[in-house]
Amino acid sequence: MTGPGPRSRRPLVLLVLAALAIVAALGGAYLDWIWWHPMRAITTTLIAIGLIVVGVVGLLIRVRPVRFVGLGALAVGIGLIAGQVLGPVRELPTQSEGTMHVSLSRPAQVELDLPAMCQTVSTFDNLDVSADDMGALTLEDGTHSMMIRVTIGDMWPSSTPRDDRLSVDVIVSPVAIAADGFPVETRMASNSASDLQATVGQLDGSIAFDRLALAAGSSAGTAPIDVAGRVDWTCEMPRFSLERR
Repeated sequence: MTGPGPRSRRPLVLLVLAALAIVAALGGAYLDWIWWHPMRAITTTLIAIGLIVVGVVGLLIRVRPVRFVGLGALAVGIGLIAGQVLGPVRELPTQSEGTMHVSLSRPAQVELDLPAMCQTVSTFDNLDVSADDMGALTLEDGTHSMMIRVTIGDMWPSSTPRDDRLSVDVIVSPVAIAADGFPVETRMASNSASDLQATVGQLDGSIAFDRLALAAGSSAGTAPIDVAGRVDWTCEMPRFSLERR
């Protein structure tokens, strides 16, 4: 008795390839949504192109298992690109200028008004606001400078996301340059255990923060810094281009 021939297996192979393409298309659409920035979205496209190249090479090799692998690679690569093209589009954020009032209670008492850079979309459900001058916020003793960034929404994902989609990041750096010339940074970021109290409008808002945690990206050997305070911001109305990708 002989097993099923190539023709009898063809429907099963086509079914598997179609399933691979559909799953890849869903994955491509999802990645294109969360990796909305063009410099990140290109990663999915390059992976898809690489899979298509592998698939074509596999089809040129007349060894059945290799050809099956090539067909699978082609299905996934084409599915990824189809997901990017046919999936939901996302409005790119538009920048505008603004102001930020920083009131720190720890590690030192600081009250300062700073120019800010804002990014938002026309629905105002995503916002990124940070001090325009990273060195402007300096502690009273003059030894360290700080940069504070507040994000709201899911366009700027945090390494420690919260259910309320709020994020506060603080970078503390010594003013003096280290002997080896490399900057020393301590990154403190909000997580699910942080205390964040926010009042948010379309173009203005405030957030009080406490209990931030040491975050990835800190220089080796740095210790956590107890940072707490409040940030108030006001952003100018952007000229939305409604550019989408």
